[in-house]
Formats: sequence, structure tokens, C-alpha cells
Amino acid sequence: LFWCFGLFWSFVLFWSFKQDVILMAFVFRYKFVRTFIVNLRLSSRKFKILFMKKTKVVLFSLSFDICARFLEGLTFYFGFILIKHPVGLLSSSLLDIGRTMGDTIFFFIPYQIGAREAGIRFYMEKILMIQSTGFVTVVMFYRLVELIWVIVGYILWLTSSKSLRDFRV
Repeated sequence: LFWCFGLFWSFVLFWSFKQDVILMAFVFRYKFVRTFIVNLRLSSRKFKILFMKKTKVVLFSLSFDICARFLEGLTFYFGFILIKHPVGLLSSSLLDIGRTMGDTIFFFIPYQIGAREAGIRFYMEKILMIQSTGFVTVVMFYRLVELIWVIVGYILWLTSSKSLRDFRV
């Protein structure tokens, strides 16, 4: 929740001081910093153009993602119910948002082994102020659910794809 607030204010400050930021990009001596700031400005401009041209599509996409986060929060909700440590539905959804943020930050760790668990514990204890008893069990349950969805998707892909028969060895 706090990172959403920080991200929002960062975006507001970036747009309000965008001329100063672009000017600062050319003052820096390090090329990668200049490149990062120029690419950030270019990406922001492209997003602004996309938002202006296809506002409904962008808003639909964002609302669809928000609904997906709350639905994925049900996995945490039922996982905590199974271990007899009930957590609220909103807290479970916010926990999934924190998990997504942690997975995005630690993308370079294969399947976020350990990073996801530590991130969820931190998010539960320090941000949501919830006791983190049994969080490892719930995270393993979440990983099991992810694995089941991968298997279901693979089976659907095998059974529904007609072009796959051409590639079988």
C-alpha cells in the first residue's frame, strides 16, 4: 500500500518536474544514467499517447489486472484458512500485490526461491502488521496452485492445438 502511494507521488513529481529531470539527464556524466532518463521519458510519452488514443483499452487492462490480483489473493485467503490462521480477504489481496512486487523486483532469482518467502514475511509483519505464523506453508500452497495451473495449461495446449501434431517427434 505504501509503495503504491510512493509510486503515485513519484509519477506526479516526475510529470511536474519533467523539464528539470530531462535537463539533469544531460548534466550527468554517466551515459547509462542519461540513457535511463531519456528512455523513461520516451516510455512515458508513449504511454501518454497510448492512453490518449485508447483510454478505454488502458483502463480496461488496468481494471482487469486489479481484479486478477484480488482473485489471486483468494489463494492466500484459503491457504491461511487451511492452517487455521484466518487473514482478511483484503489483506490477502494486498499480500498478493506485495508478492507480485517482490517477484518483479527479484526477477533474476530463478523462480524467486527464498525471495518470495522473505518478501511475503516482510510484507506481512512490517507493512500489513499481521502475524506471519505459517506463512511458509501458505507460500508453498501458492506455489502448488501455480504448478497446477501450469499443468492444466500444458494439458489444454496439448489437447487443443492441431498444429502441435505436426511438430511431434
